[in-house]
Amino acid sequence: MERNTEMLRVLIVIVAAGMLLLGGCGVDPKLAELERDKANAEANAKSLQVALDTANAGLTKLQQENAALKNQLAEARPVAAKKTAPPANQMPTGPFCQSCSMPMQKPDDFGTGADGFKQNDYCVYCFKNGAFTEPDITRDQMIDKVAKLMVEKTNMPADQAKAIAKMFIPKLKRWREK
Repeated sequence: MERNTEMLRVLIVIVAAGMLLLGGCGVDPKLAELERDKANAEANAKSLQVALDTANAGLTKLQQENAALKNQLAEARPVAAKKTAPPANQMPTGPFCQSCSMPMQKPDDFGTGADGFKQNDYCVYCFKNGAFTEPDITRDQMIDKVAKLMVEKTNMPADQAKAIAKMFIPKLKRWREK
């Protein structure tokens, strides 16, 4: 009887081993499917990483080429065509027209009174023979006019010129009370 029991045990072990090999006896088919899906996902992730690395290398190359082209373009432009605002240490000091803020640095820049003599408050473009040349212009119109001139004369960006004009024009004598 002991021998039968021993043989039964061996037989059970062989059957169990066979079932494990064949996917039976407690091995969940869903788990095997998940393992296959995981392996596929890892392979796809590696492929995507290779594609991303290739795209990033191409982008870096394009950025370098773009920078080189910008440098070539900057060097090709004639120096005389470049307009820039004067450095801060070379900004005009005044007196300034109390209508448009133009610096008045030579006698011809000053407006004239009714008597024909130069006066100190306004430039020749804003004030002649004792009267404003544009008596009906509003403060906002003057801001727009000055900003436009700043863009034309210094090649300053329009939004920056407008911000500067908005800051200074309202503080001038002609516009303080308006």
